[in-house]
Amino acid sequence: MNKKFMAVFAALLVAGSATGIFAKTGLGIQFTGNPNTYSGSVGGAAVTFKLESLPCVFAANAGLGNNHFSFGITADWWLGNPTITTLINGPLGWYYGLGLAGAFSSWDNGVEIFIGGRGVIGLNWYVIKPLELYLQAAAEIGGAFGVSNYIPAFGFPISLGFRFWF
Repeated sequence: MNKKFMAVFAALLVAGSATGIFAKTGLGIQFTGNPNTYSGSVGGAAVTFKLESLPCVFAANAGLGNNHFSFGITADWWLGNPTITTLINGPLGWYYGLGLAGAFSSWDNGVEIFIGGRGVIGLNWYVIKPLELYLQAAAEIGGAFGVSNYIPAFGFPISLGFRFWF
């Protein structure tokens, strides 16, 4: 597992460095805790990506629990990403935006679906040119339907992650 991770890490670093085109397409991993009022997604690891042709930053996560599986997606449209200061070699900034969230959860006794909107705010730091580290928080509001119905349903996921830009 560690060898595969290091191989992907090295390939992304080389690809990002070789192209010389940064802040176009991003790919990374984030870890999310997901306190919420509905019993939907539980957080976990996510793949995060930004495609040059689309204006949103996406994440797809999966979580496992006792007799439980969840899959969630988010799409966040950053409205701004101003720089606060330069820290060591790269800019430290903050970002904010609006987005959409969805989650599917399955238990032994049924399923649940969450659909909602979200506001996101975060800190990001470009440690070296292709590598961005970030910490973000979101506020989600929507509806959860299925095993238990929550309207409105609230979520407050907090994520820590990294992305390589190439």
